[in-house]
Amino acid sequence: MTEVNTFSAAVDDVVLRSGRPDRIASVVGYVRQSIREIELLAHFSRSLVETTLTATVVPYVWPVPSNFRLFETVRYSSLTDAQGNFIYPKFRNPGKSQYFQDYFFYRSLDTIVFSGVGLNDVIDIAYYQNQPKLAYYAVAARPATYSLEDAAWTYLSGTTDPIQQQAARDLVTHWLLTDWYDVVVEGAIAKLLKATQHPGATSSFALFSSFKKDVLRGESTVIRGLQ
Repeated sequence: MTEVNTFSAAVDDVVLRSGRPDRIASVVGYVRQSIREIELLAHFSRSLVETTLTATVVPYVWPVPSNFRLFETVRYSSLTDAQGNFIYPKFRNPGKSQYFQDYFFYRSLDTIVFSGVGLNDVIDIAYYQNQPKLAYYAVAARPATYSLEDAAWTYLSGTTDPIQQQAARDLVTHWLLTDWYDVVVEGAIAKLLKATQHPGATSSFALFSSFKKDVLRGESTVIRGLQ
């Protein structure tokens, strides 16, 4: 079986293609760096999360999820203006920019404060998330593996429960690995070759740069979100 589309498989691929099993710890870092580098190319629709908050206190203070990147939309769905339109508050840093503003939000450490809502008001938000950092698993301990030949997942636990299967996949992969696996691998190889002063580093980086353009062409993106 040829294993692909997971974090651990990407590490193994880089080690095999480079012939450097002695650098596996570095390769784990290079795979993570490549994922992050691709992720920061744009605001990808597949990294967008929509959820609804309820203001249990006023002003409402929301603990930011650890993988939060930035907002795309914030809407006070319990409030409307004189024309009957929902209120879309703006980001305002603390200070004069908040003067004479009825509706706004701002970030403070690991929280976001929504001002202008009432108790139990609904806040609809959409935000971009960073993909989680994944662990490298030894072959016999991998919660889930994907076979290139069979185009199918198998699970260490043998579970047939869809929820448990998804939980296992979440431990080993995400959309950048399932859909752009070869791009991630090439990025990690380029970094390893550069670190070891290999003459093939330049051509590998050039190939990685070309692959990153393919990601932008192949994915739905937006130019910017709210700060």
